[in-house]
Amino acid sequence: MECNAAFFIWLNLGAVKTNRTATDQEILARLRQEKVYIAPGIIYAAEEAGWFRMVFAHPPHVLEEGLNRMIRAVRLD
Repeated sequence: MECNAAFFIWLNLGAVKTNRTATDQEILARLRQEKVYIAPGIIYAAEEAGWFRMVFAHPPHVLEEGLNRMIRAVRLD
């Protein structure tokens, strides 16, 4: 049986951007350039921009690669 839920954490990617006024859409565009697909918090009623929901129920090598890509994406300021 396939599952439709997973463990996740909230990440404030807006806090690590040099441009603290970056919108969720701008952050998502950077993440997508690195082939990272995570959900913006606005979908889950986050009260502030910059928050994202990251599923971490992946094999360690997949999670590590995704985190490295996220770091590259938010460092591009």
